[in-house]
Amino acid sequence: MHVILFDIDGTLLRGFGIGSRAMLRAGRAICGLKFDLEGVMIGGGLDPIIYREAAVKMGRGDHHTLHDAFRDRYLDELERELRELIANERLPTVAEAPLLHAAAAGIRRPELLPGIHALLQALSGRDDVAVGLLTGNYQRAVPLKFAAVGLDLQAFVAGGFGDDADTRPGLLPVALQRMERALGVGLHAKNVVVVGDTIRDVDCALQNGSRCLAVGTGLRPLEELQRAGAHRVVADLSDPEALLSML
Repeated sequence: MHVILFDIDGTLLRGFGIGSRAMLRAGRAICGLKFDLEGVMIGGGLDPIIYREAAVKMGRGDHHTLHDAFRDRYLDELERELRELIANERLPTVAEAPLLHAAAAGIRRPELLPGIHALLQALSGRDDVAVGLLTGNYQRAVPLKFAAVGLDLQAFVAGGFGDDADTRPGLLPVALQRMERALGVGLHAKNVVVVGDTIRDVDCALQNGSRCLAVGTGLRPLEELQRAGAHRVVADLSDPEALLSML
């Protein structure tokens, strides 16, 4: 059976920085006002590791004891901003949602990326394909983001999430094990296609002996994703055949 594991941010949806803003507010509330994400590589990262790197950078040697409080505050902040954006369809003030960069032009509600509904529908019609998630998000953050863009979590059998391993390549075996339990069939990494928008997605696939379809809907140039070893690179997922042809 073929297995498709989708990244979320930059692949299925565009969050316009909502996760980073929520992390910044949570980090400053729990760790202090010096908490900052500047210089921390976020793209393709795992939420707990992003927190740890930022906390260590500010000198918090007790970061591990604060993690659970940070995670819970982050999820609260994420849910609150999403709720306000959806309910009011307005931009939060800087005081409500401080920007990471002064040059940022504004705050937008997250949106689904092109072709996602059609692609998931095409995959759902095949009995030789299992669809799951492979994301650096905390597991509890996923339904919040999906609800904001109208994406059905039930379309995905299971997944590997940011709080499941210390590295992104370590998430793939977790996702496969969960999908095996849910489906009652054996699944193999060689039959996996990882779909993502960062070099870390590509590396995750390669380290596990899987293939990668890299998309240019994130922040990395297509040429960079190709040089990293992606088996196929496309601008976006508006044409389902880009993925279907790899099966």
